Amino acid sequence: MYHDYGRTPPNHVVTGFGGAYSPDGINWTLAPNSPVLLNPDDVGNFVWDSHTKRYIGYPKINNPVRGYWRRCFGFTATEDFENWPTAELILVPTKSMTIGLPKINSIPIFMA
Repeated sequence: MYHDYGRTPPNHVVTGFGGAYSPDGINWTLAPNSPVLLNPDDVGNFVWDSHTKRYIGYPKINNPVRGYWRRCFGFTATEDFENWPTAELILVPTKSMTIGLPKINSIPIFMA
């Protein structure tokens, strides 16, 4: 999985994680319908879970938490590497992590 900052044709506006395959870890082929997971943040961990026989991912997602936009953890899973459901919110910062963060004219400040 790799993150693409809106460089997808034709209009270069789609952001998300793209998929790629490699038989040897050196030569890669992009999944034809990349990005395969749309609009999470730019950080995530993705693995094959041999116990459940599916791919799982923990991408960071931006979410409002007590009046602040914060980077939170999401979860997603699929049996089809090229089709990922939207990540669900699973973990947000505690209240003590948001005390004292600035708000400037209601514009959210991104802090991670």
